[in-house]
Amino acid sequence: MRAQTQIRTAAARLARAAAAVLALAVLTGCVPRELSPEARAVLTRWLAQDCDTGERGRLRLQLCKFGTVLEEPLMRAFENGPPPEQTDRAVNAAREQFAYTRRAIEAQQFSGLDLKQIEAIRSVPIAEHLKRVRENTVDGYRSAALAGLAAIGSRKGRQLLEKLARDPQSPYQDMARSALGQEVDLKSER
Repeated sequence: MRAQTQIRTAAARLARAAAAVLALAVLTGCVPRELSPEARAVLTRWLAQDCDTGERGRLRLQLCKFGTVLEEPLMRAFENGPPPEQTDRAVNAAREQFAYTRRAIEAQQFSGLDLKQIEAIRSVPIAEHLKRVRENTVDGYRSAALAGLAAIGSRKGRQLLEKLARDPQSPYQDMARSALGQEVDLKSER
């Protein structure tokens, strides 16, 4: 009987210790926190960057409201790029627009274009165009993640921006430098 009590007591202590370790891990960011629906919506909208300038300012304020809660998701967004479905949607939309434009040119149903512009459009292979669309989608998403990290002013985000700003090989060097330069302005808006 005494052995069972000792086992239960030890198990209870172990469970409390495990709960404390898990809580500490969540608080320190070692284990990702689940985002609230509102935070997820703001993050998704920010990364899409499909809003006008005035809305972008309001969205920046909302992003800052969540602060470091969005640090890890923004870091992952930069590291991983957009979800494949998002990139595929952009490429498919570009493919449809490309086909529509080509049909309009072939049917001579266009206005405002001279022959030189028409030839320039005809000279671009669809594969090249779609490759650029894919690259631009990834770059835009990753740049939005960096701008978000600058906006919330988190420690890890700042470290990443500084690292990229110092790296002459990084395609995001200019974006990081610009984001670091704007960081002071962003803090004064909060």
